[in-house]
Amino acid sequence: ELLCLRQHRVVFTSGKRENEMSIATFKQLVEEYEDTIGKTAVDEAGNEFEFFGIVWGEEDLYYGLSHINGCGMTLVSCVMSLENVGYTFKDV
Repeated sequence: ELLCLRQHRVVFTSGKRENEMSIATFKQLVEEYEDTIGKTAVDEAGNEFEFFGIVWGEEDLYYGLSHINGCGMTLVSCVMSLENVGYTFKDV
């Protein structure tokens, strides 16, 4: 199951939904980060990423980051805020 917020839309894929606590956590993160979708996040090494939303994986919730200068993406666990794990938004 994958649940992702992208461009201010929530997309559900097939599979079972998680418990109510996870849904509440997801909604809280969506509200907190909604205005940063499409913004540039920079890690401690100076690498730039486009923040594309909150990803609901099978095991955890993740911050979704696309590499700007390269290909691929990075998923960072939502255990702490994105800022507390070394990312800052440069155009917010």
